[in-house]
Amino acid sequence: MSRRNRAAFERLMQQSWPRVYRLCLGLLGDPAAAEEASQQAFYQAWQAWDGFEGRSRADTWLYRIALNVCRRSYGRTSACGLADGMDSVEGPGGESTQLERSERQERVRRALGRLPEPQREVLSLFYLDGLSGKDLADLLDCPLGTVWSRLHHARQALEDIIRNEFEDLIA
Repeated sequence: MSRRNRAAFERLMQQSWPRVYRLCLGLLGDPAAAEEASQQAFYQAWQAWDGFEGRSRADTWLYRIALNVCRRSYGRTSACGLADGMDSVEGPGGESTQLERSERQERVRRALGRLPEPQREVLSLFYLDGLSGKDLADLLDCPLGTVWSRLHHARQALEDIIRNEFEDLIA
């Protein structure tokens, strides 16, 4: 690998590490598993860097590698990290103890775990990683309309699970 290519990859790594880690954490739910998946994604990207043809943005290409690493390792962890973003959720009176928040997060995590993998992914990528619809379409290699449809169905499915099994979460 030439010095120029190495420098470009190092820049990509420095700029993308936090987002790749958040993606992995959002999909896997476990910080140690997310760290391992992030490292594996960057290792695979490093191995394939000379073959990167530039048909997509480098960060989108890297995200796709990380997504595939997480898909392969999802069976090793049962947690779903999307619920971790609920730290600031408060109870009906505006007050919430740490125990109540932890319990609520765990129930949302279980509900998310019941969603099909594509729905978990699209929710995590959109809400935790803040990817735009266009970025999601590029990453998931599907039309933009499909992204919005998947998001709609994922939200609806999550709401149904919560409504049917954890109705006190929405009361």
